[in-house]
Amino acid sequence: MTTQPLIDRQLGQYTERLVVKTEDLWRIEHAARQLRAREFARLVRAGWAWVKTYLVEPVASALRAERAYRELMALDDRTLADIGIARSEISSIVARSIAPRSRPARTVSVKAVASVQAPAEVEQKRVA
Repeated sequence: MTTQPLIDRQLGQYTERLVVKTEDLWRIEHAARQLRAREFARLVRAGWAWVKTYLVEPVASALRAERAYRELMALDDRTLADIGIARSEISSIVARSIAPRSRPARTVSVKAVASVQAPAEVEQKRVA
């Protein structure tokens, strides 16, 4: 008696499990496309945030300052005096209005940081 039919049957069972079906390939490809689209969208959002922060906002701020300067310079001395501004102060006032504002410090709970051992009375730590 030969064992070949038994071996063939067992090999057939294993090869059925190893064969990748078309619908499995489609599912894997679909998941990969979704992941790629999600990551591309995240990259585009991060890129736009950078462009907005470092290019668009400074240019817009400079344009607003130029407009404010021109409008204040167009006023007569009496109107400026009513506002409480001398003509020589206009450029410094406009410069102060567009000065970059420092970012507010973030507050992190000390309890959330496991590696920091703080006294019990310290509730929050300022993070720059």
